[in-house]
Amino acid sequence: MTRLTYSQYKKKNTQVPLRIFLFILLASIFSIPVAAQQWYNSPVSHGRNIYAVYPHSRTNIVAAGGSESNDSLQDIFYSYTGGMIWDFGNHTGGGYIRSLDFADSLNGLAVGYAGKILKSVDGGASWSRIFPPGAMNQRNFTTVHYTNPQTVFAFGGRNYTNDTLQTIIKSTDGGDTWNTIRDVNGMWLKGAFFLDGNNAFAVGNKGTII
Repeated sequence: MTRLTYSQYKKKNTQVPLRIFLFILLASIFSIPVAAQQWYNSPVSHGRNIYAVYPHSRTNIVAAGGSESNDSLQDIFYSYTGGMIWDFGNHTGGGYIRSLDFADSLNGLAVGYAGKILKSVDGGASWSRIFPPGAMNQRNFTTVHYTNPQTVFAFGGRNYTNDTLQTIIKSTDGGDTWNTIRDVNGMWLKGAFFLDGNNAFAVGNKGTII
């Protein structure tokens, strides 16, 4: 039996892990672009226009939209199979849904056109209608955001023939009741992002940033 010196032993026992490390590194580098390019069709029923999607997990997903043409339809779908099979969580006439957000795995809100606000307490499997105050039920809401489980904002407005309205409403009870924060002449708001509970940006038509 041939005896190895310490330097020979060290060299022999460090070469294998090094080769394994390099193999894993190269495999991971070259696999990233391939994985990022793998997209598959996962159509919902009736070919609705989908405007929002919210994944609770890899398998539990909620999507929302509807149809703008002819008689407007609102539709919310949910999947427990990672998008392989979709079921209706909500399907009716009325303003279609433009945005979804959830406070946790159960409680969420969906907003849309014609003052549409819907609330779910079962992760998106079913929804109930909530009516905003006064003229807000005529506004078109395009985005909704929770800042904590009780505080939530909805943004939007409405286009008229000669002018437009810029609208923000707020709830402090998880979406059950709402107060009007902003409803003024101005460009329709189409999106928003919160840096934290106090600081946010809202953006809209014709270069609007507030």
